[in-house]
Amino acid sequence: MVKILIVRHGHSLGNEQNLITGLYDCDLSTTGYNQSKLLCDYIVKNLKVDAFYSSDLIRAVNTIKPAADALGLPINLEPDFRELGVGVWDGLLFDDIAKLYPEDFEAWTNKEPNFAPEGGETWENLIKRSTKRLSELAAQNDGKTIMISTHGGVIKVLLERFSGASQNDLEWVSNASITELWYKDGNFEIRKVSFDDYLGNLTTELPKSV
Repeated sequence: MVKILIVRHGHSLGNEQNLITGLYDCDLSTTGYNQSKLLCDYIVKNLKVDAFYSSDLIRAVNTIKPAADALGLPINLEPDFRELGVGVWDGLLFDDIAKLYPEDFEAWTNKEPNFAPEGGETWENLIKRSTKRLSELAAQNDGKTIMISTHGGVIKVLLERFSGASQNDLEWVSNASITELWYKDGNFEIRKVSFDDYLGNLTTELPKSV
C-alpha cells in the first residue's frame, strides 16, 4: 500500500491579485509562506514522509520546501503535476478574462473537458498527464508515504477521476491543505480531502465561482 499526501500550493501572489495562473510562475504571497511554515510544523510532528515530489512551478516547490529541508529530503520536480495550461490567459485578471472572452470563460468555468483557451490545454489532457504520473509514482513507492505538491486544478481532476463525481460538484481544496489517497492493488482510494486544521485563521481558498 502507498499513502499519497497531495498538497495544494500555498496562497500565491496570483491568488492575492486575482490572476489566473496556469503556467505563470508566480511565487507565494506572505500568507503563503506563513502557511508553508505551519504545514512544515504539522508534517514534522505528525507524519512520516519518505519522498517529496512537486510541480516545478515555484509556488508549489516553496510550499513544501520547509518540510523537505527539515526532514533532509530532496524535492523531485514533476512537470506533469503543473497546473492546467491556460495559454494567452496566463497572468491576466479573472475579471478581464470574463470580459474579453465571455463565451470561452464560461466554457472553462463549466469545466468542459475538451475546451482549451488559445495556446492552452484541455481539462481532459490535464487528467491524462496527472493520473498517468500519479500511477507511475504509486507503483514505484510500495510501502511508502509520499507527498506531492501541486495545484488546485490538478487536485480537482484527480478527485473527479477517483470519486466519480463531476468537477462542477467538487469544491476547490484550500491553499496548503492535504488531500490523502491510498493506493493498493492498482486502485486509488480517497481518504481525506482538503485537510487544513493546522492552518488556523490562515486558511484561504479559491472562490466557488472560479
